[in-house]
Amino acid sequence: MLHRTTEHVLTQSGVQIVLRDDGSFVLEQVPCGTYGLFAKTFHYLRTRISTDSLHVNDSTGVADNVAFSWVGIDSLFTSTELRAGDANDDNQIDLADFGLVGSTFGQSGFSSGSPGWSADFNGDGIVNLADFGLLQSNFGEVGLGPSVAAKPVVPAGDLFVVSHGTRHIVSAKKAGAIRGFTVDVVVPEKLAPGTEVLVDGGDFFEVGEALHLTRERVRDRESIYRIAAVYRDGSNFTGDGSLFAISIGSSGSDAVQLERIRFLDLSGAVFPGIGSPINQLDVLPPRETRLLQNIPNPFNPATLIPYELGTASDVRIKVYSTLGQEVRVLVDERQTVGHYQVIWDGRDHAGRDVATGVYLYRFEAGSHTDVRKAILLR
Repeated sequence: MLHRTTEHVLTQSGVQIVLRDDGSFVLEQVPCGTYGLFAKTFHYLRTRISTDSLHVNDSTGVADNVAFSWVGIDSLFTSTELRAGDANDDNQIDLADFGLVGSTFGQSGFSSGSPGWSADFNGDGIVNLADFGLLQSNFGEVGLGPSVAAKPVVPAGDLFVVSHGTRHIVSAKKAGAIRGFTVDVVVPEKLAPGTEVLVDGGDFFEVGEALHLTRERVRDRESIYRIAAVYRDGSNFTGDGSLFAISIGSSGSDAVQLERIRFLDLSGAVFPGIGSPINQLDVLPPRETRLLQNIPNPFNPATLIPYELGTASDVRIKVYSTLGQEVRVLVDERQTVGHYQVIWDGRDHAGRDVATGVYLYRFEAGSHTDVRKAILLR
């Protein structure tokens, strides 16, 4: 493994070495065989050699030039250009990097290693629209190999959708003070080419001056719009109120789903949120009592469990292990007719993180009972 670093790390499954000033490198005391080569430098995602292998033998060693190509999680897509936008060198381009671009936007004359230098992806000495464009074109990408591991964080806010026809208003609730967000809006159909999709700012954009981006993707038969925004003037949002509205054509989908929800707090740290079920403006009280599947599933570190009450009932929701041991009581109270949801944060009665595995959540409302499975992946 070729890794631009300041020291050798021989405890990993590979060898990390430093390139010389002319871009060459030397492999010493390497056993004969075929090796894959990977490269990582600041601002860019980890990449691999275009031929995917390098041959070493006793008689000739290695003296060939090598050309690198970027390979994403989808191995069908490659590029001769490395993917820029990794401002914190964690091998992924996400909301944390966007936050650094926003907080240093317009800065120049910074020193090497400073936040401004980290966000200056093209190295021209100023953080501007050129750097923003690089981040936007690669937002959400992850380089090959492991990214820097982060400790799981319990979600601290909800995102929910109020839909009226083809216009969907996305709002936050109890997210706390934030200065940025990102979310994937998933349309459960592949939109026809040329379908007009408009994104309008909500309360979030009224608070301060924000940079925002949208990336469109297609997944099987779904259309995905990755939307993100961060403040560039030091403002912060209370965490309650509308973030944006998205309108999908004149005859587009009247239902969307929210995935990959992330918030950026005032310190620049990223934490996950939970996406609530669709809330249609003309929705009627439920006619029957039922338990719905948890969202997301599998999950880490938390999941949302929605349910509906057709009549007022004494409600209990408990989580069990597959051995029948009670893990957590989530709800134990009388509730009126309506749509409800409860979050399980992957912890037991004592507040301890439970292990990876399959768990059962049992729903009791009057004479109605139901059980569903939730899969936790740590």
